[in-house]
Amino acid sequence: QKAKEEADRRAKEEAIADAERKAKALAEQHSLEEAVARAKDEESRKRAEEALKAKQQESMENEAMRLEKEKQERASLEKKNRGIKTQYENDLLKMVAESEKKANLQKYNKMKDESQSNSIIQTMRRTAELKAATEMIRQEEKQKEERTLANKQVKVIQVKKLVEAAALTERSIRLANTPAKDPKTYVHVLKPNVVVSLTEGLLSDIRSTVITSGNTKIVFKQETYIWGSSYYYRDGYEVDQKTFSTELDKYLKK
Repeated sequence: QKAKEEADRRAKEEAIADAERKAKALAEQHSLEEAVARAKDEESRKRAEEALKAKQQESMENEAMRLEKEKQERASLEKKNRGIKTQYENDLLKMVAESEKKANLQKYNKMKDESQSNSIIQTMRRTAELKAATEMIRQEEKQKEERTLANKQVKVIQVKKLVEAAALTERSIRLANTPAKDPKTYVHVLKPNVVVSLTEGLLSDIRSTVITSGNTKIVFKQETYIWGSSYYYRDGYEVDQKTFSTELDKYLKK
C-alpha cells in the first residue's frame, strides 16, 4: 500500500511536469511559427523554418528521452514492488511458519503434560496395588502364624494328655501287678511329684520332666532336633541315653 501511494504521488508530479513541458514546447513552437509567418524575405523565412525544425527535433528527442526515462522508472518501480511483494510473502510465510511452530509446540507441551499426568496416575495406581498386595500377604502371614500357634498349643495339650494317660496306665498296671499286703504291714511311701512339659522350637523340641520329692528337685531334659538327633540332660549336665532312661525310670516307677 505504501509503494502504491508513492507511485501515485510520483505519477501525479510527473504528469504536472509533463504538462508544463508540453505547454512550454507548444508556446515555443507557436512563437517560431509566428516568426516564420512574419519573415519578409526568403532568408529570414529559411532561418525561421530551420529553427522550427530544430525545435521540433529537440522536442521529439526530449520526448523520446522522457519516455525512455519513464520506462526505466516504471521498470525500476516494478522491480522494487516485486521485491516488496517477495519480502512481504517471505515475511508472511515466516509468520505462518512461526505460528505453526508455536501451535505445534503448544500441542507438544499439552501432550507432554497429559503423558506426565497419566504416568503419575499409573505410578499411584501401581503403588496402591502393591500396597494392597503387601497388606494381603501380611494378613495371610498373620493368619498362618495364628494357625501355627494354635496347632502348637493343641499339640502341647495332646502330648500332655498322652503323657498323663501313659503315666496313669503305667500306674494302674503297676498297682495291678503289686501283690496285696497286709494292712498292718503297710508303710506309707511318699510318691515323687512328676511334671512333664514340651517346648517346641524352630529347629528342636525340648521335653522337660521335673521330679520333686520332698526337698529334692531333679530336672530331666530331652532335646530332639528336626534331623533326628537327640541330646539328654540331667540337672543341666549332658548324659547318654541309657543313663538318662535309667535315672528317669527310677523315679517314675516309685
